[in-house]
Amino acid sequence: MTDLDEVADELYGLPAGEFTAVRDRAAARARTSGERDLADRIRHLRRPTAAAHALNLLARTHPAEVAALVDLGHDLRTAQEGHDGPGLRELSARRHRTIGTLTGLAAQDAAARGEHLGDAQQREVEQTLRAATVGTEAAGQLMAGRLITALDEMPTGLPTLPGLPEPSEPSGDAVRGAAAASGERERKKHQPQEREQEQAGEAEARAALEVAEERLDAAEGEVVGLTRQQAERVREVGAAQQAVDLATEALRAAEARLAAARTAEARVRRDRDTAQRRSEAARVQVEAARRGVAGPDGRPGGR
Repeated sequence: MTDLDEVADELYGLPAGEFTAVRDRAAARARTSGERDLADRIRHLRRPTAAAHALNLLARTHPAEVAALVDLGHDLRTAQEGHDGPGLRELSARRHRTIGTLTGLAAQDAAARGEHLGDAQQREVEQTLRAATVGTEAAGQLMAGRLITALDEMPTGLPTLPGLPEPSEPSGDAVRGAAAASGERERKKHQPQEREQEQAGEAEARAALEVAEERLDAAEGEVVGLTRQQAERVREVGAAQQAVDLATEALRAAEARLAAARTAEARVRRDRDTAQRRSEAARVQVEAARRGVAGPDGRPGGR
């Protein structure tokens, strides 16, 4: 890479708040080294918007997921050129889910960095990700990770960095797919681009409808299952309440028997105490009678 490429690659991977200071220091170093032209080109590098910054870091931290989206765009264009309606619907649904997942990742990563990605910025992220599935130039811009603003869904008029060469196309399978798609478009220019966009929109709408219907079916199935569970819980509650009622009745009967037993025990205790007192009185009388019949010497008396 050129020196400018190296500086730009570093700058567009930095936290948003560090961009300007690091850029100015790099420009100052270049100027001090006598590279005035390079210093001017560095100084004119623009700070990315919030959405572009989130996309740049998304491409750097989740390259495999972004490459998978680019490959999915190639498959979509192939299905579109082949008028493969079922394939378009299935691929459009996959693109819808993948873009939603990647947008969620971008928002989560931004929050982890202490940055907020609002609704408007998230829509720009979605727009750029969708653009990367429409044209290979947009795909290259996204995967290079040096965007300065969100991309349009149309594959022309992409924003570039001042003084930098165009970013290289994505590598690997994404490059091969993108090149093949580009060649196909050149060979089939007789197909109006407006019609292609219309077909893609229709396919995406149908795919979104199918996804919504699937979600509705799943939600209705869940409602039925939960309704059945609720009925089972109601029956369990009724059985448990009946058991509680029976246990309550048994407890009341036991408490009544306990109270009766305590009353009987108290009555027996009183009768015993009364008998004990009579026994003591009888013993005293017996002792007195014995002393009365005894002589002076303790022997029984008599005439």
